[in-house]
Amino acid sequence: MKILQVSAYPPGRYGGSERFAIQLSERLAEKGHDVTLVTSNFDKQVFYEEVKGVKIYRYKCINNVWNVNPLTIILPRLLRYGDEYDIVHAHGHIFFTSNQVAFARKIKKFKYVLHLHGGIIPEMNSEREKRFLIKKWLYDPTLGMFTVKAADIIASVSKRDIESAIRIFRCEREKFVWIPPAVDVTKFCNNHHSNNGVSNITFIGRLEPWKGADLFINIAKKIYKINPGVRFTIVGDGSLKHELVKSAAGYPIRFLGAVNHDSIPSILSESIALILPSRLEGLPTVCIEALACGVPVIASDVGGTCEIIQHGRTGFIFNLHELDKAVDYVLNLINHPDLKLKMGLMGSRIVEKMFSWNEITRKVEELYYKII
Repeated sequence: MKILQVSAYPPGRYGGSERFAIQLSERLAEKGHDVTLVTSNFDKQVFYEEVKGVKIYRYKCINNVWNVNPLTIILPRLLRYGDEYDIVHAHGHIFFTSNQVAFARKIKKFKYVLHLHGGIIPEMNSEREKRFLIKKWLYDPTLGMFTVKAADIIASVSKRDIESAIRIFRCEREKFVWIPPAVDVTKFCNNHHSNNGVSNITFIGRLEPWKGADLFINIAKKIYKINPGVRFTIVGDGSLKHELVKSAAGYPIRFLGAVNHDSIPSILSESIALILPSRLEGLPTVCIEALACGVPVIASDVGGTCEIIQHGRTGFIFNLHELDKAVDYVLNLINHPDLKLKMGLMGSRIVEKMFSWNEITRKVEELYYKII
């Protein structure tokens, strides 16, 4: 097959949808497919290169709206070459790049797969909810609905998001298929590393309002007051970094910034738990990565987190208005190391069975062959 993958963010940026797009592209290329990836150009990268059999084209990003939506013009390429592809697979329904794929689909008769990577229904939060309201009342009923309904097939990383999308965008259930994120289980694996007696709690994600890094710091402060021996690590970068560093002053919270993805397994292996108090999610890849490494996850009940985190077995789920429960869950893991090991073993087994790249690539190929 000749396949075009469309990702708003380029390889190397730390985010679930862009990592999924490039890793899926590489694995499809390994299986003999002709794969091209079209994306945005950040940091003056080269316009074209071939990596592991994937042809990558980066187009100029005019602006990055709210530090989440790159204004990257790819429509001319889609109109010129779109019908040369058997499949055009766009990642993320909120991105300007996906909007252009939907528009081109009305003119060119390629098969269009839209992959929902979360962001369907956010948890509101007082002073930060303006952009969420704009999405709900302005974007979703107009451009969002157009982008979703134009697709031949809609894949989603979250089963919960499928139900929400059917209701919000008024689509037929038959158009949806569940294809979750995947993890390279040769890199993310449970090696039972020692944390040298230090209880370290980790957050990994973009430092943006919807990821809840501010809530992580609130949780960290509560834990520290009870157990001053605990240490905390924040991995990621974003518009809130300066504000978060200021808020964390005086507490043992280290900021590593945006790190190379190859460093994530070692960071996780030094952690008692991963905390992800997100306000907006699909099915977060970092949760699957943590479980693969044998690290329990304590996450807010948004998006599809409850589809991977089995409460009391592989981690804990809490509501955002009950941060004290997250504190209790962390202290329970610290006080009962055997529970951490038991949850870690269960989590790594589930990931290996359901979320390996071999399994997810097989599902994607089946989907493509079904519609061409």
